[in-house]
Amino acid sequence: MATQSSNGSTIPSSSGSNSSFTNIHTDERLVVAVRIRPLGDAAESNCIQVLSRGTLSFDEGTRNKPKKYNYDHVFGESSSQEEVYQTTTAPLVQDVLNGYNAAVFAYGATGSGKTHTMLGPNPRKAATSGGGSSGEQQDSTAEATSGGGKSSPQGNEGLMIKAVADIFKFIEESEHPDNFK
Repeated sequence: MATQSSNGSTIPSSSGSNSSFTNIHTDERLVVAVRIRPLGDAAESNCIQVLSRGTLSFDEGTRNKPKKYNYDHVFGESSSQEEVYQTTTAPLVQDVLNGYNAAVFAYGATGSGKTHTMLGPNPRKAATSGGGSSGEQQDSTAEATSGGGKSSPQGNEGLMIKAVADIFKFIEESEHPDNFK
C-alpha cells in the first residue's frame, strides 16, 4: 500500500506491515496529540469532552461557556495504546528507518498518564524481573520489547516499547541484517 504525501508524491508503506505509515518529513512541524486519561472514580465528572479526532472541549464548571481547543490528534478515555501508537509514533519510526530524525515526548502533570502511554502499565516489571544481575535485567527488557516479556498484556505496551519492537522487527526482516551491527 502507498500513501500520498503533502507534496503529492507517493510514499510506499513499510513492507510486512498491516498499517499505513506516512512519512512526515515533507511536513516538518511539531505534531501535538492529547490523550485523555480515564478517571479513577466513577463519581467524578469529567470536565473534558472529545468533540472530534482533533478537538476537545474544556468546561471549567463556571458560568462561562466551555472552551474548545484544536490539536492534531485527540484520543479519548477508551483509546488503546495501539491506536495512539499507530497514529502518533509508527509514522515517525518509519521516518527514522528511512534516515530522518524524530522525537516523541510526553508532557503533563503528575499522574496524567505519561508513563503509561510511553512505557505501558507496568514499566518497571520488565527491568526488575531478571533477578539481580544487569545481564538478566537486559535480557528481561529485551524480551519485553520483543513482545516475549511480561511487562504488560499483549498489545498494551507503551509507545516506546512498540517503537523499539518495530525497529528490531525491521532489522530482522531486512535483506541485510548485518548492516545494522
